[in-house]
Amino acid sequence: MLIYQANQGGVRTMQISELRKKFNDLIELRQKYEKIIVNRDVLLEGVYREFYKTCGRKDCHCVTTGEKHGPYHKIEVSRNGKQKVFIVPKGKVSKVIELDNNRKQFIKAEEKIKKINEEIYEIIKEIKKQKEKRVDKRWLA
Repeated sequence: MLIYQANQGGVRTMQISELRKKFNDLIELRQKYEKIIVNRDVLLEGVYREFYKTCGRKDCHCVTTGEKHGPYHKIEVSRNGKQKVFIVPKGKVSKVIELDNNRKQFIKAEEKIKKINEEIYEIIKEIKKQKEKRVDKRWLA
């Protein structure tokens, strides 16, 4: 994963000093994403969608030309295993889009933090491996 660097002869294990540097860089990067998580005030529950629809009147342009009515705006929410749909009034669309963007940024930051934590754990395992002293009968006596 991170603990190996390519060189001309193939792959080499990173030194502890390189591991520490990478570890500190990852901590700094994680803090950037943590700020996104804690600074998001309100997130949209569910998913915002824009949609178009036909009205069903036989003489309407949506039937004759195929050009549908809209855009309309909705929020799709899953509660207790059931899908609920809320139509968003035109005056609230910009606020809903802002809250949806907050949700997207939150989810992205959450995914990045998870990946960074996995990388940090791999570095910790490699540092431990390099620092462990091999048990030898001579120094146990």
